Amino acid sequence: MRASGADRVGMAGRAVVPLLIAADVLTLELFVLLGMWLREAVSVWFPISLAPVTFHGIHLAVLVIPLGCLVWGLYPGYGLSPVDRLRRRTLVVLVGFGLMDVYDHLGQNGQWSRGVLVVAMALAVVGLPITHAWARRTLLRLGLWGEKVVLLGDPERCRMTAAALSARPDLGWIPAGIGNWPLDGEGHWNDAEMAILLPLRGELSLAEAADSLPFRRMVVIPDLGGRSLGVSSLETGLGLGLGMRNNLLYPVNRMLKRSLDLVAVLLALPLALPVIAAFALAVKVISPGPAFYGQQREGLGGRPFRLWKIRSMTPDAETRLDEVLGQDARTQGEWKSRMKLEDDPRIIPGIGRFMRRFSIDELPQLLNVLLGHMSLVGPRPLPAYHLAEISPALVALRQQVRPGITGWAQISGRSHSTVLQQVEYDAYYIRNWSFWIDSYVLARTVEVVLSARGAF
Repeated sequence: MRASGADRVGMAGRAVVPLLIAADVLTLELFVLLGMWLREAVSVWFPISLAPVTFHGIHLAVLVIPLGCLVWGLYPGYGLSPVDRLRRRTLVVLVGFGLMDVYDHLGQNGQWSRGVLVVAMALAVVGLPITHAWARRTLLRLGLWGEKVVLLGDPERCRMTAAALSARPDLGWIPAGIGNWPLDGEGHWNDAEMAILLPLRGELSLAEAADSLPFRRMVVIPDLGGRSLGVSSLETGLGLGLGMRNNLLYPVNRMLKRSLDLVAVLLALPLALPVIAAFALAVKVISPGPAFYGQQREGLGGRPFRLWKIRSMTPDAETRLDEVLGQDARTQGEWKSRMKLEDDPRIIPGIGRFMRRFSIDELPQLLNVLLGHMSLVGPRPLPAYHLAEISPALVALRQQVRPGITGWAQISGRSHSTVLQQVEYDAYYIRNWSFWIDSYVLARTVEVVLSARGAF
């Protein structure tokens, strides 16, 4: 067994939970004060008497939110996916403020202002995930975030998993060592309390692992050929089962998703239309040719539709691409891997790169969403030459859902992802779809687009 250098996570890590609780308490108290200030500001139109002493109880009652987060494993929340963090925190906030409202009206005859509660709740739904992410990053920089884990099993899979965990420090699982399975000795585990087991297919007996390993918790990651299949554990009464699902194949989920798309697009279009018009006019002035570009793509059920963009490439884009691919082997390799070029000669200088950097050229696809061709979130509609590189099974899976303006692939690497990585990201999204995944993808899309990370 060899150690992997996680000594910085020790006694100091025990301060993580109280620090996270303190950050959430301070944030909630601030939101209550903002709610009171806003309610007082609108009292000119909606009169109310807000005596500070009346609201002392709210400042105490909001402590139910951190308590709920503690009970639901959000402090510290090591190993939770960002989507699961968002889901749990949002539900805790909604239930917590709902209980406060019920107590206020049944226990003290509406002493608190419902307006204050609603404002504080709305701020908490949006703000708590942001402040919690900031707190995690601060703790990470200070070397306080994370717990040490030992990786046991196939050496190659252990090394790959250790690299993946090191690239995702927000998960809080810090590789402390790698060992063989079955154990070849007692080893030095660097005080780790958790093990991740990475056996080869058919190699591991869970009963043996649970009985013999000196760890409080263990996570088994089966060998699925590098794919995530949306698997969840099921205790069937006959033994452990693994459940797999394709959530977007359920009609009720499709109806919910379509309804949310329509509401979001109708709210976004009034803001997007002036931006679309301004950039379309600029393209028309700067570059000869049409302002908009339409290309046939494959949608739900494999039916073709025309996808619209503000044109960001020169009229002779295909000729330029053929020329550059015929001259440089490195460029050929980049194109074959990602079907994109970081230094793309086809893009209109200046405005074209600016639009692609901030995805402004994609805004006309809101019309595709309105017409039912696309969804706000989903697998990106790929050109035919992309689809030719994908296995028929994954193409068939993609045809079962509407393509999206943004998706899991776009927030997981954007232009830097290879075609095969993008397809796996999209397959994960289809199999695991939920309202929370869409919410997380949309929120992360805003962050990714504004930061212009991974775009070219």
